[in-house]
Amino acid sequence: MPIRLPMPGSNRRRPRRGGKMGSFKIRLVIALVIAGFALISYLSTSSTNPFTGQQQRVGLTPADEVALGLQAVPSLTQQFGGVEPDPEAQARLDRIGRELVEAAKRHHGTAESPYEFEFTLLADDQVVNAFALPGGQTFITDVLHDQLSDSQLAAVMAHEITHVIQRHGAQQMAQGQFFQQLSGAAGMATGDVTGAQIAAQFLDVLGKGYSREHERECDHHGVHYMVEAGYHPQGMVELLQILAEASGGAHPPEMLSTHPHPEERVGLVEQQIKQMFPNGVPSGLIR
Repeated sequence: MPIRLPMPGSNRRRPRRGGKMGSFKIRLVIALVIAGFALISYLSTSSTNPFTGQQQRVGLTPADEVALGLQAVPSLTQQFGGVEPDPEAQARLDRIGRELVEAAKRHHGTAESPYEFEFTLLADDQVVNAFALPGGQTFITDVLHDQLSDSQLAAVMAHEITHVIQRHGAQQMAQGQFFQQLSGAAGMATGDVTGAQIAAQFLDVLGKGYSREHERECDHHGVHYMVEAGYHPQGMVELLQILAEASGGAHPPEMLSTHPHPEERVGLVEQQIKQMFPNGVPSGLIR
C-alpha cells in the first residue's frame, strides 16, 4: 500500500470544536462542587438548643452568641440616643423581663439559662422599636415603652426573648453564609455577574420568608411565656395593633418583607388564644 506523505501546508491544526461548551462544562462542575461543599457544610453544622433541646443549623456556641451581642451593644445604644435615665421605667422593664425569662425556663423545663439576658430602655423618643441581640441583650425605645400597658410590654419582651431562646440570629448567620456560597456557585456556573445577582435576589426572597417564620414563632412562644408569667395574652394582640397603627398602614408586599402583615399576625395570635383557652381566658391575669 503506498504511503501518503503530508502535503506542504497540510499540517495545520484543525480548529477545535465546542470550546465554549467545554468551558461551560468546567464552570458547571466547579459550581456543583462549590454548591455541594456549601450544602454539606450547612447540613453538618448542627447543635442542640440549650433551652429547647432541638437540633438547629447553628455554627455558634451560646458563649459565641453572648460575645457577639455584647460587642454590638455600645454602637446600637448610641444609635438610639443612649440609655433612658428614668430609673422607675428601667426598673419596670427589668421586672417584666426577668419574670418572662423565668417563665420561659419553666416552660422549657430548664433550670439555667446560657444567655445573659439584660433589658435596656433606650432614650429615643421618636423611633418605635424593640429588638434583641444574640446572647440576650434586649432593647426597647422609650417612645414605645411609655405607651404600653404591662401586658403589652410583656408581649414585646416575650417576643424578643423568644428570638434569643430560639437562636434566630445564629440561624440566620449560618443561613446567610450558605446562601452566599450558593450565590457564588451560580456566578461560577453562568460565568457572569448577572447570574450571581439573580441568584442572590432569589435567595434573598427565601431568606425573608425564613425571617417571617421566625416572627410568627416569636409571637406564638411569646404568648406562652406571657401566660406562664401571669400576663393576659390579649396584650400580644393589642401590641400588634399598636405597631400596625404606628406604621401608618404602610408596609411592603408580604413576600418582600421580613415581617408578616400585622393583620395576619393578629389573626394567628387570636386563634392561638382560643385554642389555649376554649372556655375563655382565666381572670386574674395582668392587663
